[in-house]
Amino acid sequence: MKRVFVIVLFAAIAITSIAQENAEIEVLFGKATKVRGFIGPVFELTSIAGEFTGMAGVGGGVMLDNFFLGGCGVGLIENTQIPQDVQLSYGGLLLGYTFLSNKTLHPSISALMGMGSVSSPDYLFDDDNVFVLSPTIELEINFTRFLKVSVGASYRFIGGISENGAMLENYNNRDFSGPAGIISFRFGWFK
Repeated sequence: MKRVFVIVLFAAIAITSIAQENAEIEVLFGKATKVRGFIGPVFELTSIAGEFTGMAGVGGGVMLDNFFLGGCGVGLIENTQIPQDVQLSYGGLLLGYTFLSNKTLHPSISALMGMGSVSSPDYLFDDDNVFVLSPTIELEINFTRFLKVSVGASYRFIGGISENGAMLENYNNRDFSGPAGIISFRFGWFK
């Protein structure tokens, strides 16, 4: 009997603390949505045309409870290892969801969908406009109330590279598609 009483007591304390945490805002209908935002740099380690390289950019968004909506843009860091001088940049809509965001370490999934360009400054021809889809899975760490750091992996799908649009000899969509390791810093107000 004492064991049941202790279990019920701990369950009641846990439920009360969760209810107090979620009862910050009272509304007449439904439940209140917490609206927050973030912005910060994004870094990727990846390969282009079989050569290891990096990309850098910035991302930001609005968080509605654990769902976030925003944008992100990245560009290729200059790399002399790629046989032909190539430039890649893209950006677009960022959609995602953060699981267990109140925990110090928690998972997050997202997808970047947008447009970009692949070009070669060695030639005076038009850039190739490409479509980009990049699903991502990350582990996010709550460092402070205003800083989260995410480490994860993604896969970049590129479509739309024409045979000679940017005069990229011997390159195709597969040369620009591939896995990437990601680290991002998100500055904002998360409580």
